[in-house]
Amino acid sequence: MSAEVHTGENGWLFLTGGEHRVIDLFRAESAFTPEMANQWVELLRLRADQLSGRGVRYVHVTAPDKLTLLNRHYTDSLANLDGSPIRQLHARHEAELPNFLNVVPYLSQAIDKYPVFWKTDNHWTAWGCFMAYQLLCSHLGVPTNTDILNYPFTEKDAVLGLGHAAFNATGHSAEPETVRTYQLDRYSQRVYANQVVRFRENRQLDQLAERLVLSSPDQLSRVQQAQFQTLADGSGSHVIYENHSSAAIDKKIVLFGDAYSEYRSHLLTGMLAETVREVHFIWSRSIDHEYVRQVRPDIVISQTSEASMTQVPEDSGSVQSWAGNGMHALKTLMNDESFQTLDQHLPELPALKTLRTELLGKETYQLNPPVIVQHGCGGEHQELAMQTDTVSLVELEKARLYFSGDRCLMRSASGQTVLNYSVDDEREARLLNEDYKPLQGTSFLLAPSAGAHCYYHWMLDILPKLGLLERQGISLDSIDHFLVREITGDFQRETLARLGIDESRIVETVKRQFLLCDNLLHIDMNNGINLKMNRFVPLWLKQTFLSVPEEAERLRLYISRPEGVRRGILNEHEIRPLVEAAGFTVVAMEGMSIAEQAALLSRADALMAPHGGALTNMVFCKPGIPVIEILSRHVFPYYYGLSELCGHRYHAIMQDPEADFPRLVNYRIAQAHSDPALQWQTQNESFNVDIEAVKRMLERLPG
Repeated sequence: MSAEVHTGENGWLFLTGGEHRVIDLFRAESAFTPEMANQWVELLRLRADQLSGRGVRYVHVTAPDKLTLLNRHYTDSLANLDGSPIRQLHARHEAELPNFLNVVPYLSQAIDKYPVFWKTDNHWTAWGCFMAYQLLCSHLGVPTNTDILNYPFTEKDAVLGLGHAAFNATGHSAEPETVRTYQLDRYSQRVYANQVVRFRENRQLDQLAERLVLSSPDQLSRVQQAQFQTLADGSGSHVIYENHSSAAIDKKIVLFGDAYSEYRSHLLTGMLAETVREVHFIWSRSIDHEYVRQVRPDIVISQTSEASMTQVPEDSGSVQSWAGNGMHALKTLMNDESFQTLDQHLPELPALKTLRTELLGKETYQLNPPVIVQHGCGGEHQELAMQTDTVSLVELEKARLYFSGDRCLMRSASGQTVLNYSVDDEREARLLNEDYKPLQGTSFLLAPSAGAHCYYHWMLDILPKLGLLERQGISLDSIDHFLVREITGDFQRETLARLGIDESRIVETVKRQFLLCDNLLHIDMNNGINLKMNRFVPLWLKQTFLSVPEEAERLRLYISRPEGVRRGILNEHEIRPLVEAAGFTVVAMEGMSIAEQAALLSRADALMAPHGGALTNMVFCKPGIPVIEILSRHVFPYYYGLSELCGHRYHAIMQDPEADFPRLVNYRIAQAHSDPALQWQTQNESFNVDIEAVKRMLERLPG
């Protein structure tokens, strides 16, 4: 790599030399001459004529140089800002080139809002590429995939290629910048790679180039800088991506480009592959018209860098010949003695990091105080709003998972603890020596705690994660294994079957506690006793398990919990006549399928029940109904929060309102009582209900 790099303001580096002598474009007499401009006009018009004759749409995109867009950070004077080849073609030949896409104005508008280029590299960022992609789609009449910048990404702090060249020239190190790389493979997959790509991947040449970038600038000689340039040049690479999702536009694109497009899926090639049915990428400035004739695409795109426009390409050669040239360059490099020892002196790549994608951001919902008819329930502890927790998707390769049901520990390949549920330091140290059995394919940690056997936790804390996977574009059919403590209830089997998951894909970890997962997915979702739950949860449950609301007669429902069951009501025989006189139908949920419970609850105009899992079914009720919860000393805001999210009007009758009301309406106070040892008695003890409070509450209900 040439050492001719200019250090501008605020850490911006500009390539001024190099193969194409970039600075010469901006001298008084630009190196891009009027004759070259005419040659480009002739070439692009000839391409358009040849391709349109076959019914193929053609467009050319030039990736602008940093000096064209960010010259205000260049501290020396530039004699001729209009020497930019893009600006010259636009100014003099715009009418002659309807197939030349000028991205400069759009990117210029965004340079203060987004990092369009990396400070220490000469290539555009994912943001800059995405803006060019947006213009390209608009020009072609193809709908844009607006979700691309919400895809998963990794970040690292690094000084990129220009930073090393600048050090060789000045002896001063550039500041690292946070480099973000998107994973653009949600719907598309690579179905073909030629020998150049396979050679690069099998010998991990891209990783070697990354290690060169991560090394200290003073460690690299000029020879090694040139080797880096050869490693980074993917000339002759040829890949094909297919996208079989229902959202894919039924178009086939052939893209001839360079490092601004890439054979890997993180820049323009990947963005297009996430948009249309099929994308062919060939790393070349020329077009192979015979290849186009054989492939018969709908669209051909040529992409080049602005700095290279002083060399007008000829459309000669073929995909095969370019691949042969690329292989020759790589093998020559591999046989170089200095290159053979280079690997020994470079730093290792950082250990694999956890890939974390935010699925749901923080939201704030207002809280209406519960309707109370008992004394001793002051409002000094009342929460006025609930703020949801962020929900994230964690993706790991070669992850070690220990999950006994009561305890869970998830570690990345580098040993980083990603999830720890009830594993103390002593046990964690012992777990390092266990024999973790391989689990091939993609696994999803459905439930990392012991609560999977409980209807409430299963419906609200566990199943909605499957909805979030699908919302993220991850098909449940693509998951090979769903990891859960154990399956013991018909409601678990019914809900999984509804989502197309049979028991052959369930791994019960009480039987297989130590797993080494090829690919492990986990959704980090903490509903915070329903005062930190996102509204997505009840909405998804209703949409998924209540296909059509029941049209039969409307009902007031009282869900029975008689003496003899956990937290049963000792004096329920006194309550029954009161609720029946108030028009309630007394029902029990035991023995009913999820579908039957959903259909029944969809008819409810009022719902009354003791604290228990059956109240989960309020998600199937129409919004705005009164929900009356009868509480023992086991008081937590689970159904208060859920009722608020569902848009219901929450009422409470308590065994000891003066002592327990703060736990019902205040998250921090409730959390202080969440220790299992404190809950043990109250969560199992049967209780008597204040009958006078029941009478007063029924009188408060609308007629």
